[in-house]
Amino acid sequence: MSFTKKVVAGQTIAAADFAKFFGDHFSEFVKTGFEVSEGTGLVVDISAGTAYVKDASGYMYQIVSDATETTTLADDSTNYVFLHAAATYITDSTTATVPDDAILLATVVCASGDVTSV
Repeated sequence: MSFTKKVVAGQTIAAADFAKFFGDHFSEFVKTGFEVSEGTGLVVDISAGTAYVKDASGYMYQIVSDATETTTLADDSTNYVFLHAAATYITDSTTATVPDDAILLATVVCASGDVTSV
């Protein structure tokens, strides 16, 4: 067995080291907000909030939104709204598989040009 010290006294710690440390030791979660609610027609509103999401490499990132976001969903389908640790923070899909860099925010059913359940 071998041991490695990642941080030693006086060492400058890189941001990537912190992101990896938190990704190794904590689970993804929504701290506040990011609540999905019915908008108009096929649009859903996602409230401002703070969440912690891992990317595909397991690095943890804080995602902060200070305004309501919107996305338009597919009609006559069950849609899944995801929050990503990537440049495109909010996405939706009609496939339930959660991407490697995302967490599921909501499952939304749409029919006849309207959101029927969130």
